[in-house]
Amino acid sequence: MYALFFSYLFASFPFRKLSPLYLEKNAIDGFYGMIGPNIERKNTKSLLDLFMGNGMIQGIFIENGTMTYVKKEVETEKRILEKSRFRKPSLPPNPFGVANTALFHHRNLTYALFERDLPYLVKIDFEKKDVKTVGKYCIEDIAHFSAHPKVKVKDSFIENVEYDILHKNVQIRQFDPFFRVLSTITVPVKYMPMVHDFISTDKSIVFLNSPFKIEFSPFPKIKLDVTKSSIFYLMDREKNNVVERFYCNHALFIFHYADVYENEEEIEIYAPVHDSLDFSTLNIRGKYRKIVLNKKTKEVKVERNEHLESLYLEFPVSFYHEHKRKVLLRYVEDPFNTGLVICYKHTLESRIHFPGKCICGEPSIVIVEKIPYGLFFTIDNEENGYINILNLVTTENIEIATNEKMKIGFHSLFLPALKK
Repeated sequence: MYALFFSYLFASFPFRKLSPLYLEKNAIDGFYGMIGPNIERKNTKSLLDLFMGNGMIQGIFIENGTMTYVKKEVETEKRILEKSRFRKPSLPPNPFGVANTALFHHRNLTYALFERDLPYLVKIDFEKKDVKTVGKYCIEDIAHFSAHPKVKVKDSFIENVEYDILHKNVQIRQFDPFFRVLSTITVPVKYMPMVHDFISTDKSIVFLNSPFKIEFSPFPKIKLDVTKSSIFYLMDREKNNVVERFYCNHALFIFHYADVYENEEEIEIYAPVHDSLDFSTLNIRGKYRKIVLNKKTKEVKVERNEHLESLYLEFPVSFYHEHKRKVLLRYVEDPFNTGLVICYKHTLESRIHFPGKCICGEPSIVIVEKIPYGLFFTIDNEENGYINILNLVTTENIEIATNEKMKIGFHSLFLPALKK
């Protein structure tokens, strides 16, 4: 029934509006946006190529049955200088300031994030159906603001984790809603720190220190050193922010955490785990696993599910359905043979396959009459783009051509339209 409703709702894409009969139940008005590197797939040879491409936002405005596609590059300081041969900036731009990783919406403002730079404020203009770069958002005494901040206690403060490779430490910071620093805790770590995401619960903050190494053969390569063991660092809020170490039995790296459960004795973590990683290649082979940190023994246990081990999974997104907190993840078998899985904790509940299509990045989830829907972009092998609306209960999918060439991306968001 819902698939039929959406097929009517969007059949006239992209310009003609539908009759009021179908607008009465239209609960999906808003903007779905995905950010990623502005780089051609054929020119992408490594993860570093992806990470260093300047940020581009691709999105769909949905209003009363009309869909408008937009594609805009983030006007970073670095990109402005590259486009201008004669402009001499007062200060050199951050060479790593590409604003291509995630979109963060807070207090009705949207920011493009990259973990080695400050946020860029972008305007999502619902009236004009456009996206514009406002400029870099400067934060006093802060050079970097990572791509996965956590908003805590009903928007009263923001938590973030940054890393300093030169001094081998990680800074856990709290900000007020206006990005003013409230507190900073500096944690010395054993290995060169590279912390992309972290866990924040009511009791703890957890991040992973993985043993990366740099090889020169003949060009510099950043690789996970599989001969060493990764370390989880746990900051205990209830013990006056005491930091404890939990040693793994082997090397592993985590880009994104999917879910976490905590009690007095242990922390139960679910995440795509990478047993090996070489940033000079495009091999991303995350395996969805359960990790248990025992607070008493400081032991780390990693559990595997044979039904999930055969899939390379990433971009986890959590949602609630039937009183359960579930996780949607993208899997990749080859560039144009991708799909999605839904898990509850470590159990595989369903698998949805998209042969001949590449899911471009992270889906966003919208709830319509208690039914979760996934919104995401796909491309075919000629890079023609499509917007997909997937019923996560029935797995019925509505696919609509954008009539545009599209590029792959990273993270996404959905912003509901403001009610008039």
